[in-house]
Amino acid sequence: MTPRLAVGEVYRHEGEKLDLLWSAGLAQNTVHVVDFASSLYCAAKWACSQPSQKAILQAHSEVLTPTSTLARNITLPAQSASLANKAVEAAVFSAVDDGETTQLDIARVTEAVISFAKLNLADVTSDVNEKHLESWNQMLQASDPPVQPGMPVSPVMPADLLGPEAISFDNTALKRLTGWTPKHSLTVEIAQEMVDGFAKEGHWPALRKGKVKK
Repeated sequence: MTPRLAVGEVYRHEGEKLDLLWSAGLAQNTVHVVDFASSLYCAAKWACSQPSQKAILQAHSEVLTPTSTLARNITLPAQSASLANKAVEAAVFSAVDDGETTQLDIARVTEAVISFAKLNLADVTSDVNEKHLESWNQMLQASDPPVQPGMPVSPVMPADLLGPEAISFDNTALKRLTGWTPKHSLTVEIAQEMVDGFAKEGHWPALRKGKVKK
């Protein structure tokens, strides 16, 4: 979410309107960092409770299949015949929240936190390393108080997060075998807490009207 919020801040500053490019219902699973950390603990604790590696593999036999019904969904094994034919050597769990987050959910949360019209999560791919990063750097320099270079927040997003393919996984096995339960889902309050936290740490630009020179 952090890069998306940063991109939203850039577009709000630029006064530009963006529309959703892909389906509003495109799955974009999310997980809160606290829940992700707890999933690691629960998975490790469960693995340590098993008598052997063989027992771990026998207990976890589910195929990793995305939960979305979108036509463009593909499973990981289907992408590579060589991977599909390999024997399973480790238990793999999917740590996602129960919110079934979609592209529209992300757009609405970003809109509510950043306060601008609409967000297109895919149209930024081609110029994110040019226009958006340039504008972001200008905003950092003009921030009051100033934001130091090298801060951890950036509007750069990997292209594979912005394409039409769904990002959707099933957390059933993780919950059933380890007892893990996600306690958070994507909300405006959580996203606002992220932005406020970055601002408090001096990692988010605070601009006065007319401060940035083009």
